[in-house]
Parts: sequence; C-alpha cells; structure tokens
Amino acid sequence: MGNQDDGSGKPEGGEGGRPPMPPQAVDAVGRRLKASYDRMLREPIPDKLIQLLENLERSQANKTHSDDELTHSDDELQPDTHDRPVQREE
Repeated sequence: MGNQDDGSGKPEGGEGGRPPMPPQAVDAVGRRLKASYDRMLREPIPDKLIQLLENLERSQANKTHSDDELTHSDDELQPDTHDRPVQREE
C-alpha cells in the first residue's frame, strides 16, 4: 500500500512506482546532457549531409520555377484583353 493514487491515475512516486530522483541527481543528468549536446553541436557537419541539403534546395528552387512557368503558360491560354483598346458602340 505504498503506492497511493493521487487522482491522476498514476502511482505516487517516480516512473514505475520507483521513488523520484533527488533534485541533485536531476541537475547532474541535465548538466551532462547539455555538455554532450554542446560537444555534438560543435562537430562539423558531414559533407554528405551538406550535399543532401544543397540537392534539396536545388530541387525546391526548380519546382518553384517550374510552378511559375505553369502559371504563366496558363495565362497565355487566356484571351489577352488587357492591351486591346475598348471599342464603344455609337
């Protein structure tokens, strides 16, 4: 009867009924994770990843250019009434 229900549906204490970690342990884990992530962020980006990102940028630019051409070609199919003089009936 050590795990009492607090109304949340979860047992009292830590994950799986274990007691919660002491604050000092949580702080120590947080500092080590931060140090690990900081080291990882300082590592150079692999050439293969840079190449993949450049290819993605190029394909998106080509798609945008292609979409623009399609939009303009649709305009060419419509009758051009913008440059014609308006004829009035007398």
